[in-house]
Amino acid sequence: MTVLPEMAIKDFTTKEMNHVRYFKTPEPVREISLVMARQVIKEKLIGALQETILKSIPERMKAHRHKTKVIAIES
Repeated sequence: MTVLPEMAIKDFTTKEMNHVRYFKTPEPVREISLVMARQVIKEKLIGALQETILKSIPERMKAHRHKTKVIAIES
């Protein structure tokens, strides 16, 4: 048995996915946070980073059974 982050299995084949089992409630979760001082915010850089992170999250995970929050970066 091996525990893998869900994003690590995003490219698994159907055959490989047949071996995947999910945790029962409560499921483990991971939080990604970006914290910085307001005076050093570079809006275009932060916007590009936010976009890259959000694009890397598979649609299946966004609509999955997880109780997740995606919080927009405020300028």
